[in-house]
Amino acid sequence: MLALAAALLGASTPAAADTVSVAIRNFAFSPGTISVPVGTTVTWTNEDQAPHTATSTAGGWDSGVLDTGRSFSFTFDTPGSFSYLCAIHPSMRGTVVVTAATPAPPPAMSAPILTGPADGATLTSFGPSLAWTNPPGTTQYHLQVIPANNDGPGVDVQIGSAEASFQVPPPPQWYGLLPDMTYTWRVRVSVASSFVDLADASWSPWAERRFRTPTVSSATLSAVVPASGAQVSTLTPTLQWANSRSDVFYYEVQLSKAPDFGPTAFLYQEFRHGGVTDPPNSYTVPAAFPLEAGATYFWRVRPRVQGDGTAVAWPAAWMFTSPPSTARPIETACIDYSDGTYEGTSANEQGQALAVLFTLPSPGRWQVTHLRYRILRNPVPFDAAVFSRQQAELARQRVEPTATGLVEVGISAQNVFVDGDFYGALVYLQGTPGNAATFGPFIGRDSSMPDGRSWVTKPGGVWKTWRQEDIDQRLGLGDGDFAIIACVRGPL
Repeated sequence: MLALAAALLGASTPAAADTVSVAIRNFAFSPGTISVPVGTTVTWTNEDQAPHTATSTAGGWDSGVLDTGRSFSFTFDTPGSFSYLCAIHPSMRGTVVVTAATPAPPPAMSAPILTGPADGATLTSFGPSLAWTNPPGTTQYHLQVIPANNDGPGVDVQIGSAEASFQVPPPPQWYGLLPDMTYTWRVRVSVASSFVDLADASWSPWAERRFRTPTVSSATLSAVVPASGAQVSTLTPTLQWANSRSDVFYYEVQLSKAPDFGPTAFLYQEFRHGGVTDPPNSYTVPAAFPLEAGATYFWRVRPRVQGDGTAVAWPAAWMFTSPPSTARPIETACIDYSDGTYEGTSANEQGQALAVLFTLPSPGRWQVTHLRYRILRNPVPFDAAVFSRQQAELARQRVEPTATGLVEVGISAQNVFVDGDFYGALVYLQGTPGNAATFGPFIGRDSSMPDGRSWVTKPGGVWKTWRQEDIDQRLGLGDGDFAIIACVRGPL
């Protein structure tokens, strides 16, 4: 309902601070339409020589007759659009538009008051209790703990309660705060009745302080395995250390053959989260970069400091040795196969005669370095140039035996019928059954090939025994007619 507060005032009566004036002149209301907020008082003043009125068309108010110089005021307490006219001159009309009052903004939310730890304090542990005082009406708070330069983990939580403290969990409950580092911690609160977004306008300003975490040293560290001076059993050992401080978890590890960890040797360097390694506080040499066998190594560990902290001094290095090499030294082995001095033991199912020269002691990469034959009764003239060329080519051959089972090196004697009997020999390599191969050219001449070479691919299979006499017979030679010397070198 409109509230009526009318008064006939003299022209000189001053208007109130929330009053809007409308002049009546030249038989018109000026301005004809006004817009005012709720609670505004409108005052009409007659400036014409003729009498006028300001009368609501809906019966809300009526000024009565206003002679020259007289005024009438009315306060509008309800929003809406209100039309009025002059009852004496109905063609004179006006409108008052009353708008709802804009709600006053809520009083600014004050920030909480931080109470501990003191600003700039150095902590005595990595699990501080942060405390503050909340302003009245607090329903929730937002807390952050931020490391210097954002260099490391921090805290960012929103809690839907009016609690006024927060305990930062220490290791091993939470691996968070790093040593000798400045952290900013801050809190803001809200009085909202429900859990609100972090961008909501109801949050108070931040209240902010800083603290510094405790310093640490390497003096609390000790080697667990390997013991200093011990020999490890593998080229990828696990190095483990202990720390009498259980609240330190982040470490820097170095490993090198150089006692000063300088550029003269390869440097292994890693940052390790000792709380999550298996076993705890450990570093394992990666399989892709194994240690050198039979070498002395030095290793050291220190707590890792980041942000604005000062690096911890390295402790004295620990030392261990890697296991000796199990690889056989490179050697050359030879055998002289001649009449009556060596008995062949193998041949394949295809009927190709073979004689085992020797069994390689280990799988690896072997090279035939020497293969010579001599004929005591030679049905085909020996071609020295062809033999020399074959020797040079054979010397370039490298063989990689299978990594499983024993391997053999032997000679293969072949009987070829081209323009009569022809003899030949080549070196073969045998791995596990079904995994055999030959290499090298024939030693001898093959009249079917202009360069005197002939290659064979010997299928794998089951090996059986052949004696020297069998080989001699297949070559068409009598006793004492045929001899071969072969050498291999390896493993390479």
